[in-house]
Amino acid sequence: MLQLDAKSFLVTFGQRFPLASVQAWTWEADDDEFGKRAELLLAPAATATVDLQLTQLMLVITERDSSNQDSGSSVVFDALIQFEDGTVVINGADHPFSLDAVRLAIDEFVSQLEAGGL
Repeated sequence: MLQLDAKSFLVTFGQRFPLASVQAWTWEADDDEFGKRAELLLAPAATATVDLQLTQLMLVITERDSSNQDSGSSVVFDALIQFEDGTVVINGADHPFSLDAVRLAIDEFVSQLEAGGL
């Protein structure tokens, strides 16, 4: 069975992200408590977030409705990879916990980033 934690995730998958800040991440002892987070503002009203914690990775892209000041934001893409539970969920769909599923989550996130003008 696939064994991942935050440190091994970064070693194995960190370079798949087009964000230089994420590519430069290394996992230190104090990261166990607070994790690592990067946000990227996409054009014109979208935000991409990479949130790596000791036991999970969340990838989220949200868009704000720029035509209405009072409206909230909607999730365009989300993926949750839970290392301890062996769970990969991409846009609400469960996937077997495997290297291929983790790659798929990252690749779909990157594809959405590129479509958003990264």
